[in-house]
Amino acid sequence: MIVREQPDGFIMIEQDHHARVSGDMIRQWNTFHLPNSPFQSSLFLAIDQHDGGWKAYDQDPFWNDYHQVPYSFTDFPNPVKTLLYTNGIENVEAHDSYAALLCSFHYTRFLLDDNQLESRQFVSQEKLRQQRIIRQLPEFRFDIFMKHYGLLQLCDNLSLFLCINEPGKNEHPFFKNGIPIPDTLDCFHGKSLEITWKDNHTLRVNEFPFQKDTSFSYSYKWVLVIHING
Repeated sequence: MIVREQPDGFIMIEQDHHARVSGDMIRQWNTFHLPNSPFQSSLFLAIDQHDGGWKAYDQDPFWNDYHQVPYSFTDFPNPVKTLLYTNGIENVEAHDSYAALLCSFHYTRFLLDDNQLESRQFVSQEKLRQQRIIRQLPEFRFDIFMKHYGLLQLCDNLSLFLCINEPGKNEHPFFKNGIPIPDTLDCFHGKSLEITWKDNHTLRVNEFPFQKDTSFSYSYKWVLVIHING
């Protein structure tokens, strides 16, 4: 869950809804930035479905008693995250192994430096999955895969920028220096996309990645908090 705290409650955006926005983005991408590959449809599926493992949790979010706010994806306990991640990857693999490989790389990156037992087990399990999938894909090319992975990361961050910030503002520390550009995407210049609000509904990007001016939308829940004394 993406959670934006408000004076009298919370705006809550389901992870899968945010992922669907990133999926909408890659479908509007300038083809100049897309490598020639037989796995393009797999790339689109991976970006669209990369947070599918969160669906069940986001229907009934957990409350953080210590901070008195709902858990968000940034502070959700890693041992439980590994279960959500595994479920999401397995659901994708049931439809497309290359897309699952992208999702697996995406999730393991988050837990590589976590020494909790569950995280270490998850990383080990996913590395075995990755090796198995690569052996099964005769057309697999690592250089193209890493460009695809970079596109997943960039679309994920562009969508997250929209969802995690209040409209018209860029206050979250994730993106104070712009949207990071993965090193594998050498078709862009610089280390980040500079992104600014023209107004509460319009963004400007210094290196425009889409085919044309386009719009994106996401669903959210407004949760009002009522404090009762006594």
